Amino acid sequence: MSDHFHRVTHIDPDDPHDVALWALVLDLTPATVYAAVAEVGTDAANVHALLKGKPPRPKTDD
Repeated sequence: MSDHFHRVTHIDPDDPHDVALWALVLDLTPATVYAAVAEVGTDAANVHALLKGKPPRPKTDD
């Protein structure tokens, strides 16, 4: 998987700028992004699904 693809589909919780960007994109607070990542992993689609009340896709190796 290319690094670029991973960056646009996954949230890097170790990068505060990445978390801030995803918070803006998903209309959330950074704290909510961190909590969602802790629950479902770094896949942005899973974070979005969790917050929309939908079941996340099965976790894959991040």
